[in-house]
Amino acid sequence: MLRSLVGSEMCIRDRYQRRVRGIPGCTMPSEKELFEAAGQYLAALKSAHSNSELIDNIETLFHRKLWHQLTEAIVCAIKGGELKEDALITFYECVIKAIEGKCNPLQVVEIAVWTSKQQPDHATALQFLQAVLDRIQNRRMEKVSDTEAGIFVKMRIAWHRLETGDVDGCKALIDECQGLLEVLAQVDNKIYSAFYETSANYFKHKSSSGEFFKAGLHYLTYTPIEAIDEVPKRDLARDLCLAALVTDDIFTFGEILMHPVVEALNGTEHEWMLKMIRTLNYGHIQDFENLWTSDAAVINSHPIVVSSRQLLKQKVAIAAVLELVFHRKSADRLIPFQAVADCAVIGLNEVELLLMKAMALDLIKGRIDEVDQTVLVTWALPHALDLDQIGVVKDNISEWQAKTKETMKFVQDRTGELLEQ
Repeated sequence: MLRSLVGSEMCIRDRYQRRVRGIPGCTMPSEKELFEAAGQYLAALKSAHSNSELIDNIETLFHRKLWHQLTEAIVCAIKGGELKEDALITFYECVIKAIEGKCNPLQVVEIAVWTSKQQPDHATALQFLQAVLDRIQNRRMEKVSDTEAGIFVKMRIAWHRLETGDVDGCKALIDECQGLLEVLAQVDNKIYSAFYETSANYFKHKSSSGEFFKAGLHYLTYTPIEAIDEVPKRDLARDLCLAALVTDDIFTFGEILMHPVVEALNGTEHEWMLKMIRTLNYGHIQDFENLWTSDAAVINSHPIVVSSRQLLKQKVAIAAVLELVFHRKSADRLIPFQAVADCAVIGLNEVELLLMKAMALDLIKGRIDEVDQTVLVTWALPHALDLDQIGVVKDNISEWQAKTKETMKFVQDRTGELLEQ
């Protein structure tokens, strides 16, 4: 496609640049001159690609000034791989730059971000994106930097800053855009996706596993799974699972287990992470211990997991208690210490400490009776359920429905007697 004729496009671009720079006494061409030069570039490009339906369509839309349809066609060409690498950089400089002020700013910066990914280094990409934002701002009346378009391009700038070691600069842009998102209404999902993707990268760089986990899940909420390439998808799944394992205040794992992103770990060297999270989610203590034996080599290659083993034991024990509570009926929540000790595979003298830890983390609420050695659980933290757990809830609802019908029948049978009295 276009990429196969990059050489001819370079010659066309050179003629275009001589055209826009060859105006006597003028260092920056006017919009009219840019537009005329872009038209000549497209005409030359059409001659070089005589059988290209894409170029014919783009040229037609350009001259008819159908800006929305034109940007849609360009986005489709980029997503379809017809515009990429040097061909995309050249096309942006020769065509998009001429119409930046005429098109929807969000569409323009979306194309600009794609183009920035083709730049040879971070410094060039940063300069390119900042120039795009400045030009759009100068050509429009509203303050574009505070709109969705501004947030979108700023998040890419923040990512480049992070990659070049400017961590404070990255954080400043994240904080700025977070404030803007709080006041904007009806924000496009791609804006939230860009914001949380950059935020997740920042927290990963800072080794803030808990914040990374939250940002990563938010990113997945606003990003279609098919829009993430295989390698980044696998890396994200690995990092999220690792964060869930070692973060000391993450004790429920249903949300990450139910997301299709974790399927990227199946059949990889990191599949043990997914297995371990499943054992933690259901409180399968024996499976947890077996995993440390069967996958010892790969687990030991992650020192942070090895050093968190005691925390992980506590997580699986608390999960076992939560499952015990979950499977009990609402009228059967007075649980003996011995039952807790049996399900968590701990000593009777350790039960109270485990229950206090669970209550301190707001995973359960209730009253501990040291004298009678019981705990009355009045509330348990809601969490994402799998199909088996949903089946338990369904059975509980069916039982509740049956009891309700029995109560109604009892009242109906006794109504006559009550009225007679």
